[in-house]
Amino acid sequence: MNQSLCLLTLAWSAVSVGAIAKPGIPGNVRAVGRNGEVALAWSPVPGADAYVVSHTTSAGGPYAVLDGAVAATHYVAMKLANDTRHLFVVSATGPGGQGAPSAEVSATPFRLWPEGDEWPFTFRTRVKSQHAFFHLWLPPNTPVIKGVFAFTYHGCGGTLAELPDMRYLAASLDSAIVGLGGETTKRGFRPSRIMFDALDDLGRQSNHPELVNAPIFTFGHSNGTGFAAGFADQEPERVIGWIAFKSANGRQFSLPPIYAVPGLVLSGERDRTYFNNQLDTVERLRREQNALMGMIVEPKAGHGPNGRKSYGICLAFMRTVFRLRVPADADPRQGPVTLNALLPESGWLGANWEKATGGGQRLETAPCGELAGDASRASWFPNEDFARCRQQFSETGQLATWW
Repeated sequence: MNQSLCLLTLAWSAVSVGAIAKPGIPGNVRAVGRNGEVALAWSPVPGADAYVVSHTTSAGGPYAVLDGAVAATHYVAMKLANDTRHLFVVSATGPGGQGAPSAEVSATPFRLWPEGDEWPFTFRTRVKSQHAFFHLWLPPNTPVIKGVFAFTYHGCGGTLAELPDMRYLAASLDSAIVGLGGETTKRGFRPSRIMFDALDDLGRQSNHPELVNAPIFTFGHSNGTGFAAGFADQEPERVIGWIAFKSANGRQFSLPPIYAVPGLVLSGERDRTYFNNQLDTVERLRREQNALMGMIVEPKAGHGPNGRKSYGICLAFMRTVFRLRVPADADPRQGPVTLNALLPESGWLGANWEKATGGGQRLETAPCGELAGDASRASWFPNEDFARCRQQFSETGQLATWW
């Protein structure tokens, strides 16, 4: 440990005031660089009254306190220099004093490409005699690409792929974004080699040959689920996770190879028979296959996105699953990355939305093995943090913070 950080830790972990213990160390601290700012979030510490956020541009410090009385478990550090690495630690305060600092996290703010330069690289080909394209965006200040987020230009997929927050999330994970389209590709395609040929070419164009070996997260809207789930069906060992956003029917993700790949099925309350079929399918696959699959019903929403409110829960799922599945030392330059396996018993369960009640619902959630009622049909989520996000979104239709 750096000497400066070590001294801070020793000072903050000194003997508690009187008999009152100091609060613990904030965990799951994460940072996302944006334009001139860094968004921070962390897990709550029992007994904490507030949090102290400290900043430096030198690894290990010395640190300057940005805010010594943060009431929430998130904070945005503003007026930061772009293209500079900023480092942070967070500590909790309580009746016993200030606890020890968290592990150091860092992020590099940057300005997004100007309008019209969303996709600096493109691979064009033909699939079943029809034109197909694969666009590529790369985050700046990233020497090695560790993952790829792939979106199909069907429904809202292209919109989410170009969303500024999606770009900032990808950059925080050292990941690229691919947007693909064409009549014979946007709803899914076979063989999967088509994707790898595109990544191989895009890697040469961008001077990032490791792209072809990077693990992939897939997203599809409506019939675009044919890509999101269908590609995972062909390449389950290469797919980090998948999202079926308002899919056309449950058959699209009833594919045995994907049951061990973390997946999120999101439907709109007002999507008529689509969401009914999806909810029934998720419950059946959970009960019969113990699939790593969770269901969210978006209150008062239809088949499309409810503005940008719909996207926050998707971003939260992406960053959660990526951080759990992709090893910290992943290096696609050495070959395809071996992903961490997630076990059903390591996750959290959540009660499913009740059709008879309708609207926003606060759904019970608990670690696997602790949920009251019929847990066999409950949705599965990768950890407590995302289970709480799902709980908030199911009740309100939006997230306060996705990062």
